[in-house]
Order: sequence, then C-alpha cells, then structure tokens
Amino acid sequence: MSEKEMLKEWTLQDIKTRDLFFKRINSIEENKNGFDLFINKKTGDSYYAIIPFITSLDEIMKDIGDRQVNIIVLNTKENIDKLIKKWEEAIKHRNLCFLFVNPKINGGRKWFVYPYNHELILEPGTLKQSLMVLFKTVDEWK
Repeated sequence: MSEKEMLKEWTLQDIKTRDLFFKRINSIEENKNGFDLFINKKTGDSYYAIIPFITSLDEIMKDIGDRQVNIIVLNTKENIDKLIKKWEEAIKHRNLCFLFVNPKINGGRKWFVYPYNHELILEPGTLKQSLMVLFKTVDEWK
C-alpha cells in the first residue's frame, strides 16, 4: 500500500471515528473538485487533500477560496520545511489546516496547525521554532 493510500485510509477512519458521537456527516465522496475527499456535514463541508510528502502546494492553494481545506501530510521534518517555504501563501487562507500524521503509532497520532490562526499569535522570527515544538509531539514518520 502506498503512503497516499495509507494516509487516505487513516483519514477516513479518523473522520468516521470523530463523528461517532455527534453524527454530523451526511456523506463522504472521493475525488471531488480536485480533492481526495469531500465531507458533507450538517455543520458545513470539508475538503481533504492527501499529500504524504509536500512537493508543491500551488495547485491546492489556488483552489481553496473560502472552503474548509485540510491537507494531510506525513509528520516529517521535510514537510515542515516545505510548509515554512509556503507560509506566506498559507496564512492568506483562514480555513486551511495542515494535519501532520504518523499513522503507525497507536492507531495514528497527529498534530495540526491552522496557519492563519497560528500567524496571529506567533512572535516574529519564531515560526520554525514553534512548528518544531508541535512536530516533536508526534514521532517522526520514517
């Protein structure tokens, strides 16, 4: 199974598990509007892009608009570095979330960051340091 297939399977399981109590999901669709997953919920729609190793975010960034977009990546130092390079673009999108995942630990461990919100509380010059603190809360994907 490829990293992308593994992350997609993990993401679907995580979404369904988190919805067990609230029962807000109306439907789940795959490959809609250029995204890997589309979740229609009573509280609003969410799009998921599964990108195990960030190579480019340009295509996704231009398609975000006002949508709730979650980008699922493996928890690697390289993915942190790529996000930092795209940070100025990422902070323009209020509803953009990055989930850094290691699906092999205890059924999957994750941490997430909303760049727009993170930027609001970030001390100047501390972006890399703050992301590395979050990164270290989950073992790195190897």
